[in-house]
Amino acid sequence: MNILEAKNYFHDLISAAKKYCADRTPLPFVLGASFIDYFSKMVEGKDKKGPGYKDFVTTYMKEVRQEYVTFKYSNGVPDLPVQMYHVLRCGIVHSFSLIPDKSVHKQPGRDHSIALCHKAEADQKGLKHLSHYAGSWNLDAALFVIEDFLDDLLAVNELIYNKAVNDSKLREKIENWLRVSPPISGGY
Repeated sequence: MNILEAKNYFHDLISAAKKYCADRTPLPFVLGASFIDYFSKMVEGKDKKGPGYKDFVTTYMKEVRQEYVTFKYSNGVPDLPVQMYHVLRCGIVHSFSLIPDKSVHKQPGRDHSIALCHKAEADQKGLKHLSHYAGSWNLDAALFVIEDFLDDLLAVNELIYNKAVNDSKLREKIENWLRVSPPISGGY
């Protein structure tokens, strides 16, 4: 798979994930967290573990939407990339929960620091993607509206491709990762 094929492949996968939003299922969030994980390894050309995911959010996701790095929790901490790794990625992908994966020692993830909803619910309640959310449990959470989150992933997929076209080192890293760890395809 070359980088153009990868861009088109992920565009199609992210678009397919959007179709599940109408069902109000959490599955698109699991997919979104997994896409960021793959993208972070792809732009590094290797598996960098936790820091790679956080660095990807700080470097790439912020170019799509500044709030990924400027969001401050009510407690004053501006660590959304850290919470995205420990709660969105590890919590959801490993435990199917908004509680950070407890297998990671010295856990900087905070329980329920991310809240999830769908656009219909957000619109009904006047909520916005990456805004503060307290809800009835008085949380200190960043709200993720899945349709907006998937739109951001579509944009970051395009951004990666556009950068790689003009950056031979990035293109080489991406091609290496695609060769070493190709994404799941229809042929399995």
